[in-house]
Order: sequence, then structure tokens, then C-alpha cells
Amino acid sequence: MDRETILEISKRFYLRKENPTTNEVDNVISSYCIEKGKRYADIQLFLYALYKNPPIMNSCFVEALTYFEKKFTIFKLFSAINPMLNNGGRTILLIY
Repeated sequence: MDRETILEISKRFYLRKENPTTNEVDNVISSYCIEKGKRYADIQLFLYALYKNPPIMNSCFVEALTYFEKKFTIFKLFSAINPMLNNGGRTILLIY
């Protein structure tokens, strides 16, 4: 994965609230597993198991995306605290 790909996925996932495509989920999780030294056959079994449980797949996707955001130093600019909003009153304004 390169920085531009992760940046685009992050913008769509966090700013536009779009669901990632299955291909993007596969690529992000597979790349994460490869970076951690896992074999290709094990990665395919892992992805197959994840497809059977979408909440766990989402959790793994967010974890892998967060890892790549840290690796490529991708920043999120948040709004000021507003107690009238959910999530502590902060929203993401910009990802760069």
C-alpha cells in the first residue's frame, strides 16, 4: 500500500462516511498481514474467516487502516469541542 491509496481510503471512510469496497478491505488487511510477516495461504484463510463475521472484519480493517495512517504519517484535523454533538462533540474536518 502506498500513502496516496491509504489517504484516499481514509477520506472516503472517515469524511464521506462511505463503506470501503471489498477489494479495498482485502488489500488493506492483506498488506497489513504481509507487513507482519504472514504467509499468503494464511492470509487467504484469515480473510475467508473474516467474511463470515462482518463486525470482526470491520474491526480488523480499522486496525489495519490506523496502522498505515501512522506509518505514512497521515493526520486528521478535528473541529473544536461541541457538547451538542456525538463522539465527544468533535468531527473530522480534514485528513492530510
